[in-house]
Amino acid sequence: MRILYVCIALDELSPSLANQVNWVRALATTPGIDHVTVLAAQVRAAALPSNVTRIETRAGRWSSRRVRKVVLFEQAVRSVDLTAIDLIWIAMGGGPYPLLLLPAKLRHRLPMVQWKADSVVTARTRLYARWCTDLLLTATPGSLPLDVGTVRAIGHGVDTARFAPPEVPAPRQRDLVVVGRIAPVKRIDAVLRAIAAVRDRTGTAPTLDIVGNADSAQQELRRSLDAQVHDLNLTDAVTFVGPVPYAELPARLATYGAMVQLGEGALDKAVLEAMAVGLPIITSNGRTIEALPDDLAAQVAVPVDDTDAHAERIEATLALDAAGRTALGRRLRQVVVDGHALDTFFTRALTACADEGLLRWPPADIASTAGGAA
Repeated sequence: MRILYVCIALDELSPSLANQVNWVRALATTPGIDHVTVLAAQVRAAALPSNVTRIETRAGRWSSRRVRKVVLFEQAVRSVDLTAIDLIWIAMGGGPYPLLLLPAKLRHRLPMVQWKADSVVTARTRLYARWCTDLLLTATPGSLPLDVGTVRAIGHGVDTARFAPPEVPAPRQRDLVVVGRIAPVKRIDAVLRAIAAVRDRTGTAPTLDIVGNADSAQQELRRSLDAQVHDLNLTDAVTFVGPVPYAELPARLATYGAMVQLGEGALDKAVLEAMAVGLPIITSNGRTIEALPDDLAAQVAVPVDDTDAHAERIEATLALDAAGRTALGRRLRQVVVDGHALDTFFTRALTACADEGLLRWPPADIASTAGGAA
C-alpha cells in the first residue's frame, strides 16, 4: 500500500511538530505499507526509512500570501505519481489541504482521510468533512464533535518507547508543569489561581513551570499572565520556561510532581505523553476524563471552575508517597499503552478505513501471515 501523507512540517527540532517525524516513521514501518510520500511545507532534520519520499512544498503557514502558497502546493502535488497512491492521509490541519487535494482525489478516485483533534468545529472543518474527506479520525468521541461527515475515534499516537518512565526514578525538581502553546483554551490563569489557593491554605506555593511559547497572536495573553503572577505574589513559584526540545521532554517530565490540565479542548497529546512517562495528572478536561476508566478518573479529575477543588487535588497529588505515585503513574501509562500507542496507531487507523470500505486492510499477504501465525 502506498500513502500520500500531508502535514505542516517534518522537523525533529520543532518542539510542537517533531512528533510528525515519529508518525511518518511509524507509518512507513507498518507491515503492509510499501511507500510513503510526504508533502510538507518544511522538511528539516528528519531521518526517515528508505521507503519514504519527502517533497518540500515551501508553502509555509497559510496566514499570508495564500495565492502563492496554493501555487507552490499544487506544483508539489503535480510532482507526485498519483496513479501509484492508494490513500491520501492529512495530518491535523494547518492549511486548506482537503480542498486543495479534492481535484486529485476525484480525478484518481482516491480515498482521503484526515486525522484531527479539535473540540472547536469551524465552518471550514464542516465544509471539508461534507465535501472533501471520506473519513475523519480523532482521539476520543468528544475530540471532534462534528455533525456532518464520518468520524471515527481510534485513540491517539504517542511514542510510548520515547515517553516512558525512567529506569531510575528521577528526583522531583519542581512541583507542577503545564505543557503546550500559551493560548486561552489552556486556561493557565486557572492554574495560577489554584496555586495561589494552595499557598493561602498551606503557607507554601507549589512551584510551576509553564513549558511552551505564546505565538504573535497571544502576546497580550502572555502579558496578562505575567501580570497575574505578579498580582498573586507568585513570582518566586512560577517560571515561563519557553519551548523545550522534543527529544528532551520525556526526561524533563519525569522531574515534576504532576501535570496540571485545566484547559478545554480535545484530548491533548501533551497530557498523554506525561501519562506515558508515569507522571500523575490533575485535569478538568472532559476529553481526557472520558479516556480514563471511571475509578482512575476519580483520582485525577476536578470540576472545571472550582479553585478550591483544584487546590485540594494539587495538595493531595503532591503529597503522594513514592509507592502511591508509582501506582498512579503506572495506571495512567497503561491507558496510553492500551489505547494511544504509536506502534499500533496506523493499524487502528487503516482498520477504521477498511471498516468504512475505503480500502482493503490488512493486505492479503499480511492477513494470511497473521492467520498462519494464529
